[in-house]
Amino acid sequence: LEAPPKIDFGVPPKIRQEDELWYVTNEKARNFMLNVLPKRRGCDMAVKFPSASPEALDLLRSLLAVDPKRRIGAEDALAHPYLAPVREAKEYEREAGFTVDTEDIEALELTQPNLKRMMFQEIMAFHDTK
Repeated sequence: LEAPPKIDFGVPPKIRQEDELWYVTNEKARNFMLNVLPKRRGCDMAVKFPSASPEALDLLRSLLAVDPKRRIGAEDALAHPYLAPVREAKEYEREAGFTVDTEDIEALELTQPNLKRMMFQEIMAFHDTK
């Protein structure tokens, strides 16, 4: 097996001010992005993934956009031409019938026991307990 390509994390050089990180609401995270993470230009995805099609590279760039306003949404990503060969017909799609509440995750102390419990609850939500 071939090792996956190395991905270097950093902040795009153009992000220099706090107002450009409007989407990072945690002050410590914003400070980390501005002052600790190295400023790095994006890599050439075609060089990093030479066998990828232009459609695959376009979808990847759209999914990895730092700014959420520029990032592709789930519905648009699923409708992307790259996924057309595996996309099911609209008549097979339906609403999930429930929404995901993330409030409990945001307020919860992220300890190992809490994460294990929450993962178990999430798994059990998708299994019939009869």
